[in-house]
Amino acid sequence: MLWRRHVPGCPVKHREEMRQCCCPIFKEWRVNGTRYRKSMKTGNYQKALAIHRLEERDGIKQLTTSAGVKDACDKYMQDAQARDLKDPTLYKFRLLFRQLQEFAEDKGLVFISDLNLDNLRQFRATWPNENESARVKLGNLRAFIGFCKKSKWIGELRRGFKGCEGRGPEDRAARVGRDQQDLEGLC
Repeated sequence: MLWRRHVPGCPVKHREEMRQCCCPIFKEWRVNGTRYRKSMKTGNYQKALAIHRLEERDGIKQLTTSAGVKDACDKYMQDAQARDLKDPTLYKFRLLFRQLQEFAEDKGLVFISDLNLDNLRQFRATWPNENESARVKLGNLRAFIGFCKKSKWIGELRRGFKGCEGRGPEDRAARVGRDQQDLEGLC
């Protein structure tokens, strides 16, 4: 099923005018009772319908180069283990990925490329963490997003996921201030 997610300020109010609207089009389907949603990455209804027909004919996985959310998390964990990270760090990543996968399942996000800045802000709002633990968790999420970008599974996110430039103790105050702004931007 194809449907539009209207953006704020969309002038279209009636169903008859829907094809004139340029809001993004999404596809929704169910597999074994699980609901999935995927952005068609277009506002053109004819183009979305053509992509939908190709996906039905050839299968969804063949038309995307993006990994599934679970696959991307698993590949990052393999990379983290190969880098010989300590067990407490691996535990924090496992916890983050379990929460991310639950969030993605609740929102119907299948591929890692379906994540956008709004989704990540909503995900951030579900965290009970505060202060230093929130900063560490946000840093772990940034590292994962960077891994996904380097793997070319996702494109550029618009704002809020910059890496920490300084690593020394003299840069701590600057980092904490930046991280606090990013946390406020993600809420």
